[in-house]
Amino acid sequence: MKIFFIDEASDEFRDAVEYYNEQRQGLGFEFANEVKATLSRIGIYPVTWPELESGIRKCIIKRFPYALIYTIEDDLIIILAIMHMKRKPDYWKNRNNN
Repeated sequence: MKIFFIDEASDEFRDAVEYYNEQRQGLGFEFANEVKATLSRIGIYPVTWPELESGIRKCIIKRFPYALIYTIEDDLIIILAIMHMKRKPDYWKNRNNN
């Protein structure tokens, strides 16, 4: 399956990598590797992760307090958010993949 990040999710990914690299050199890259591993799990088992609401799923990222919020359309996984799990849990709900 192909993976597509909406703009807001791409921004969140970049911001989190930058934040973690500011905390400790290389930590942002460790975060990026965990995101990639999570994307790989989703790609292999796309419907395994729990639905938050109809068609929207959440997969938790290991080691970091984040989750990937995504939907599936045909053979495309659309990442709607890289959500920090301790902040405003529903902020992403108005996002779409347009």
